[in-house]
Amino acid sequence: MAKAWAGPVLGYTGTIHPDRVDVELVEAVARKMRAGSVVLVGPNMLPGDQSERLRKCGNVFLPGPVPYAEIPNIMRAFDVCITPHRVTAFTESLNPIKLWEYLAAGKPIVSTDVAGFRDYPQFVRIASGADEFLAAAEAGMREGPHLRPARRAEARRHSWAGRVDQISAVLETCGAKRKQPA
Repeated sequence: MAKAWAGPVLGYTGTIHPDRVDVELVEAVARKMRAGSVVLVGPNMLPGDQSERLRKCGNVFLPGPVPYAEIPNIMRAFDVCITPHRVTAFTESLNPIKLWEYLAAGKPIVSTDVAGFRDYPQFVRIASGADEFLAAAEAGMREGPHLRPARRAEARRHSWAGRVDQISAVLETCGAKRKQPA
């Protein structure tokens, strides 16, 4: 599948839903790219006309859903992980699970200004509009591998094991406070 994608590859994983993905932004970025591909991997919930508009760009690929276990292999083909979400109350309510996956991949990340992503300016480039989004992606491609270890370390902090450790620490603190005489 990934062999069909000309590089550089700007890649997204997740549900491709019109309330979430900014189709106009994706289309504009794809049309402005001199070379490369925009790949949106996941269940495609877009109306037919929006999917067709993206396909007509010639460099946008909508391969559909893949088994979750395959996501790391798919992401290896990405040069930059993207989150071209609409900025709405809905996207503000989302838990940024995608952020932890992208950080675990160690790849550069470009996102619109949505919940979770804006909280990590050391790892995520926030952009609005096609020109800014594409410029941020190009900057990500030039950054080199120096941020990969830090991105992966941050992702580990948010793994299930990392979260259990955080909860355990809180519970231990609460238990210690209870044992103290009043």
